[in-house]
Amino acid sequence: MIETISIEQLNECNLEDYLRLAHEFLKSSFHLGIENYDDFVRETYSIAKNLLSEPNTTLLTAKKDDSFIGYLTANFTLTLHLNGYDCYVRELYIKPEYRRQGIGSLLMQTIELLAVQKKCKRISLATRWDNDIQSSFYASLGFNRRCDFISKII
Repeated sequence: MIETISIEQLNECNLEDYLRLAHEFLKSSFHLGIENYDDFVRETYSIAKNLLSEPNTTLLTAKKDDSFIGYLTANFTLTLHLNGYDCYVRELYIKPEYRRQGIGSLLMQTIELLAVQKKCKRISLATRWDNDIQSSFYASLGFNRRCDFISKII
């Protein structure tokens, strides 16, 4: 299966397809909570377009037969505590019917290669470590739980 998957940087001509896939992931209540796809595109299109031009943001897509089946969004941030760059994976999503086929691993391997090229000292992300599927996935890629991520909605 994985041999038929391509990993590509997102470009503007595919932005609406990307947003359609992102909507599947982000429409849940603990994310944006925008249930209607058209509302989601209208409210997020300009931000997504700006993300494409942001030099420290990478939007990777996984495609099968020219259809998006997954994506990864990451930021590269210069930090004092690392004395260098941190690659922070913001979102990783694979359509449910394509999970457990190596696509998430392929996206994570691709971002790791980009992080090495950018001389990052660490890759980090927030996940539900109490979720056995998520914790075993990231552990299999060499990630360790370091601390808990907390946030405040403002």
